[in-house]
Amino acid sequence: MRHLGLPPKLRLAFLLPALAAVLTASVLLAYLRGRLPAVMALSILAAGIAVLFASLWLDRQLFEPLSRLIAGAQDLAVGRARRVAVPEEDELAALALALNRLAATAEEQFAAVSKERDRLQEILAGMSEGVLVVDPDGRASRINPAFYRLFDLAGDLTGRPVLEIVRHPGLARLVEDTLRLGEPQSAQIELTSPERRTLLLASAALSRGAVVAARDTTELTRVADMRRDFVANVSHELKTPLAAIRGYAETLRDGALEEPATARRFTERILNQSQRLQALLDDLLTLSRLEGLASSLEREPVDLHDLVRRAVELVAAAAREKRVETEVEESTVPPLLGNADELERLLLNLLDNALKYNRAEGKVKLRLSRSDGEAVLEVSDTGIGIPPESIPRLFERFYRVDKGRAREEGGTGLGLAIVKHVAQAHGGNVEVESRLGQGSTFRVRLPIGG
Repeated sequence: MRHLGLPPKLRLAFLLPALAAVLTASVLLAYLRGRLPAVMALSILAAGIAVLFASLWLDRQLFEPLSRLIAGAQDLAVGRARRVAVPEEDELAALALALNRLAATAEEQFAAVSKERDRLQEILAGMSEGVLVVDPDGRASRINPAFYRLFDLAGDLTGRPVLEIVRHPGLARLVEDTLRLGEPQSAQIELTSPERRTLLLASAALSRGAVVAARDTTELTRVADMRRDFVANVSHELKTPLAAIRGYAETLRDGALEEPATARRFTERILNQSQRLQALLDDLLTLSRLEGLASSLEREPVDLHDLVRRAVELVAAAAREKRVETEVEESTVPPLLGNADELERLLLNLLDNALKYNRAEGKVKLRLSRSDGEAVLEVSDTGIGIPPESIPRLFERFYRVDKGRAREEGGTGLGLAIVKHVAQAHGGNVEVESRLGQGSTFRVRLPIGG
């Protein structure tokens, strides 16, 4: 049988019938010779021993290796790429080597899939946009950290419907339309909690489910609103003096020139309105130059003590006219690196507002001090004060607390916006404290290091 090329297990399968035939012949021969009982006993014993040894040998050589191969194949089927021992038998060894090669390939593929999954998780975690992935039933299968932050979520929300995760019908409707139509969708929603924000949503259909990206556009929306308001406010501010100039000019043309007193009065009003227009354009140009151009300011050491004295001298006449007392309080502050003209404009705008919105026989106090490496300029008044709801918008362009009084005083509505931008251009900031009917304090902090 060796020449037949059969494996040992199959050769054993031929050997056992042959052994049984030999035993049968021995029993028949013993019967013919009259020694049947003894021979049968010996034959049964020999057959039992042979079967026992054959079973043990088959179990060790065939069934145990085969069981290990089956176990290895089952592990591979459930994703565990475990290697199996290679049996001595050629055919089983070939099967074991094939399983081991398959396990190695599967292990490489598992590693590649795991690496790709980790990379996807890293990308999602690093995105500033919130990402929500849902299955065909509209239940969340993946949520990145930015989505949790945007919607102020907590806990594991996997497997929950969209409307349970975010109680906003706009998001739920977007997901529903994407799953139903299989086409990209977009929407804009407003959130009121924990703070008012505007979110832009964009979705796309997947082979099984959909993905939604959420982007916070609050700042962009605010800038767009400010730009729209700016154009409207500039148009309004220009319209009023231009209409006044035109009216006075038409009146003069229609015969008022023949009346010297009327002509003089109208001419002065035209001049005043022209000066108002000039002041508005100057402030607009200043803002345009300051916004985003902090690094281009020409800087030099600025003595704030000289700046304070010069500013107080420039507003002294206006203070006497309004019967407002000015007081200066100074402590030693070293020169800071900055632009003297812009810092003077900052201080003059603060003093001008303190005089405009003060009361007769009121007081304006200017303090210069040093605190934690910063120069601190404070302008306090005893005027009408600012309502609490107006303080957040106080530094917006053209925002006026008392619109009628501001226009009567000739203000452009850009003074505090310029103050804020000058302070920011020097690396500082502006703070305001006010009590309605009791006055206000504007505090500018500027780093002395420059």
